[in-house]
Amino acid sequence: MEQKTSSAIDPALVPSRVSIEVVSSGSAQLAPCLLVKTPLKIYLFNVPEGTTRYIKSFHVREVMVNDIFFTRALWSNFGGLIGFLLNRGPTNITRLHGPPNLKLFVEKIRSDVTGEIDFFHDDSSENKAENLDAADVVGSKTAISELDEFSYKRQRFEDPAMRISYIPVFEMSIRMDNDGKNSNKETNSGTLVDVAFLLQLKPSAKKMNAAKIMELNIPKGPLLGKLKAGQPITLPDGRSVHPDDVLEFDHSLDEKPNLLVVECSSLKKLPSLISSTILEPFVNGTEQLNYAVHFTPNCVLESDEYRRWMRSFGESCTHLILNGTGPMLPLIDSMYTNRHIQHSLCAEIFPELYPKDIDDQRVVLPQLDKNVLIGVPFSRMPLRDKKVKNTQADEEEISLNIGAQKREIEEKILTNEVKNKIHEFTKFTQETEQFVDDYPKITFLGTASAVPSKYRTVSSYVLETNENCALMIDCGEGSYGQLLTLYGHEMLPQFLTKLRAIFITHAHLDHTLGTTTVILKRQEAFLKLSIPYRPVIIVCSKLVRTHLNLYSKSFQNLDDLVSFVDCSTVSLPSNANTDEKMDDSRSYVEVTRRFDTNLFSPNEWNLKSVTAVQVIHSEINACGFVFDDFVKGRRIVFSGDTISCNLLVEQGKNADVLIHEATFEDGLEVTANKAYELKSCLG
Repeated sequence: MEQKTSSAIDPALVPSRVSIEVVSSGSAQLAPCLLVKTPLKIYLFNVPEGTTRYIKSFHVREVMVNDIFFTRALWSNFGGLIGFLLNRGPTNITRLHGPPNLKLFVEKIRSDVTGEIDFFHDDSSENKAENLDAADVVGSKTAISELDEFSYKRQRFEDPAMRISYIPVFEMSIRMDNDGKNSNKETNSGTLVDVAFLLQLKPSAKKMNAAKIMELNIPKGPLLGKLKAGQPITLPDGRSVHPDDVLEFDHSLDEKPNLLVVECSSLKKLPSLISSTILEPFVNGTEQLNYAVHFTPNCVLESDEYRRWMRSFGESCTHLILNGTGPMLPLIDSMYTNRHIQHSLCAEIFPELYPKDIDDQRVVLPQLDKNVLIGVPFSRMPLRDKKVKNTQADEEEISLNIGAQKREIEEKILTNEVKNKIHEFTKFTQETEQFVDDYPKITFLGTASAVPSKYRTVSSYVLETNENCALMIDCGEGSYGQLLTLYGHEMLPQFLTKLRAIFITHAHLDHTLGTTTVILKRQEAFLKLSIPYRPVIIVCSKLVRTHLNLYSKSFQNLDDLVSFVDCSTVSLPSNANTDEKMDDSRSYVEVTRRFDTNLFSPNEWNLKSVTAVQVIHSEINACGFVFDDFVKGRRIVFSGDTISCNLLVEQGKNADVLIHEATFEDGLEVTANKAYELKSCLG
């Protein structure tokens, strides 16, 4: 079924400038992601986990993105979709193009996390985006715009700017039914069909020829407007004028109108691309393919068969590789400049982030061949642009000059007086006898609420109990990216193999959306280091497990990678703003008693016990966690999202450390009345 479009196109809607912009090559915190940008609209290709945060560097407003295209239905391609839609808000319809079932998955997750609290209605608040509570955004039924799914079965999509053809990429020996599933045997649809997209720009709007208008003596006014809109007119003297009599192509524009975006996850799927009738004109020379963007993994890309197919489009086609290869470069400047200040104050507490020693992220695109380039973030290629640039009127190049920002910090913030104070502090700490053990060690990965921001990502913490054991408490979107900036590509696999368990306080999405990536990357780490795989323990409520199982059954099987432990206690009382009438005998549970003994060793983990304590947060089952170490009996308490809770105070008595999620500042009491302030929860 083809997408129906109107034959009459308003020339004003045909963009005069269209460009390809690389959001991420996949070598840093974000999996491969691409924009096709016009002055009126943005087309987004893949929404990996963390897109909402990092796309801010591109001055992209989510409301400009109505069409999102997915080359494959795997978490690495759409893990950031829910977060992106939440940040976009309930605006126009969002169209999801490519593999089937993504709409059903998103809507199922949204319906499970019910809208017990709606958006704040105080439009005067200047801090909404930064201070919304997860229950208000993540749990709101109205938080996400209406979705429309354009499966590859529709064959094409068309709008005033371009025509986009869908090309299914699959093993031709496998027969598929109408849902894109293997009709011969049961399989995950997400691994069966990849989707390529051929984008063809529609001709740019023609320009009025002023000399011809004067020659034909056409008066100013509505008649000229009709001609520009492509309508013939009749002049007052009876002469007929056709638009072609006064309109001509804009020769000031440089046109490279044809782009292919492709992911071929298996060499067995390549024949479906080679035999594609849609691509045939570009292979036989009838038409010219200007760009091909490849999300294809290296194991396929480097094969002789795939390279031969790439060469079939001729030397005039520029190939851009976005598959995780290439240099690791920053995607956002705020985290690096903030860390530079912190690192200057105390290098031990605030280590430098990877990649280190980056001065300017602008680099020459690495070349694999004369027309094959490895993409880097912020690189831009024109599909349509002016031949002669007007530097004042044209869009400025985006770049992150982190080195210059660090030097500015040195000059304006880290003055001699400040540096002297830092030196005095450093000298004092070095001369003072240290009583601090190396473990346990706590790392804050994310402390924001509801949705990631430029400066903070959402909830996630690491608790290292010894050199052999690391635990995560909550795993919000972008948690893996945060780990990557802390450890780098070389050291992160070692950390992931010692990650033993993930504790999820509750099912709100700002606490859970990073879990799938961590599970999958952890599996890759075991393979890379040639270590026999050991499942990670996931301590969570039934609802969190339901969401992970939904992904597992719909797209990619995770069953053998995890060991679930239920931390559900009891349902909250009808009044979720008080802890009266809670049944204390059923409101906490020592979850370590439920761990698989083949995976858990108190001595090896240096962990005597973990108690899940029911806390007060909206109308879903939420808990805090009390950790008691094995050797010295230290107690660390993570509150999760909660208002003042007597049961947590009782179970967490004599704690050495309390990590409390008080995401609202003092002074926001009216807003925080629906959530929690720090001073009300310290007992």
